[in-house]
Amino acid sequence: MKEKEYLNIKAQIESEYRKKLDALELIWGLSGGGKLSTNGNGTAHRRGALARQVKTFVDKALGEFSVLDLYKYLSAIEPNVKQLSIATVLRRMNGKEIELVKQGTGRAPSMFKRKETSSGGGNGSNKHTGL
Repeated sequence: MKEKEYLNIKAQIESEYRKKLDALELIWGLSGGGKLSTNGNGTAHRRGALARQVKTFVDKALGEFSVLDLYKYLSAIEPNVKQLSIATVLRRMNGKEIELVKQGTGRAPSMFKRKETSSGGGNGSNKHTGL
């Protein structure tokens, strides 16, 4: 295979891919699948994805955690994630899925833990995220 042949095949595959992706996005929009937004570099993601990722982390957390713990975890998944965005999600979850253990001061971050369910279980005293 020569380079020109390779480039022609690659362009054809990319064109077909984009057409299929556009069709999928159209079907998704027509089915009421929710709005898409971009993350600054042109890639689309569903709104609320960060909140779902934070909830996944919280569900697996075995003890106390901070915004910094979440940032380390989430930056491996989404390199453009911001600590302020994570803090906003935690603030919205506080009192519902999580509870504030210690208010942060200065450079020390606030510490949170998963809210205990009425079914009991778990000592929740270990400072370990389980991730």
